[in-house]
Amino acid sequence: MLYSAFGLLISAIITIFTVPCVTSLGNKFNLIDQPNSRKQHRTPLVRIGGISIFAGTIISLIIKNIFLQNTLLADDFNQIYTGLLLSSFGFFTLGFFEDVLDLSPFIRLFFQTCLAIFAWSSGISINLDFLPISEDFLNPQILNLLNLVISVLWLVAITNAFNWMDGLDGLATGIAGISLMGLILISFKINNFEMSFISSALMGSCLGFLRFNNKPARILMGDNGSYFLGFNLASISILLFGSNELLSINHSSIFLALLILFVPIVDMLVVIFIRILNRKSPFYPDRNHFHHQLINLGFSDVNAVYFIYTLNFFFVSLTVFLADIKYKELLLITSISILIVYSLKSLRNLNSP
Repeated sequence: MLYSAFGLLISAIITIFTVPCVTSLGNKFNLIDQPNSRKQHRTPLVRIGGISIFAGTIISLIIKNIFLQNTLLADDFNQIYTGLLLSSFGFFTLGFFEDVLDLSPFIRLFFQTCLAIFAWSSGISINLDFLPISEDFLNPQILNLLNLVISVLWLVAITNAFNWMDGLDGLATGIAGISLMGLILISFKINNFEMSFISSALMGSCLGFLRFNNKPARILMGDNGSYFLGFNLASISILLFGSNELLSINHSSIFLALLILFVPIVDMLVVIFIRILNRKSPFYPDRNHFHHQLINLGFSDVNAVYFIYTLNFFFVSLTVFLADIKYKELLLITSISILIVYSLKSLRNLNSP
């Protein structure tokens, strides 16, 4: 826990100190996100803030690897964690090119799929215990192909779902931080030191970046940041929830992974359904996301963000409850209480500026 706290603190500090440099870089090369009818911000903002999140996380991991004898890439997990780091860098780079070049959705999807296949080949895959099939029923080749398809679909879908949540000041950053808090607790339960440190470093970067991304935002994480965080949330969730320690509690790992990322997943599915219903491409940008719907109901930007924070915290707490974490009842009751308080506050202030 002390090592994880150290990782969180270091990554937060590095992120905070690099944001001004990234802001200057973005202004110098005109990497600016301009306001439009679909976006909530009304002033041009630098859109490459994910560089600071990436730097805070990676530098924290490097420092840990140098000064702690229990290295990040332990022998038993070398392939998985090497694949995680390389794939994370790949998603970050793809997002950066998207921020600079504005790539087409199909090009992005193609490279996301390639990166996800590489991650799967490194061992980042979903345990198929949730499927009602026997290993004797399908041959190993078909099972392996099914595992590939489902794992790649999960990695790509969660990455994009999180990217789509980045629509209000501080929303995606806070959602990631809350979800990572749950993943840290899960990693403590199963004594996975590497995952607890990576999750803590990511959470620290989110907290550091939130200082500049909270309303009124002074910088945006951009696709480079949302891809980096989204992919790591997707990967860490299936690595942790595929653990034998968690499978022994009679809850299928995939459903716990779905639960801890419930808010971005449901938002993505609803938006895709509405777009198809309106005979538009699933990649067509619009204002049908959950945060847009709340604003249409009269919520202010801040109230909408806090409401979604609380909702996400509830599902993360529910996941922790089902994973049989110590003090689970207290955490669940606390989250329900916060949900009720913020719901009442938001409803009371619907028409407030």
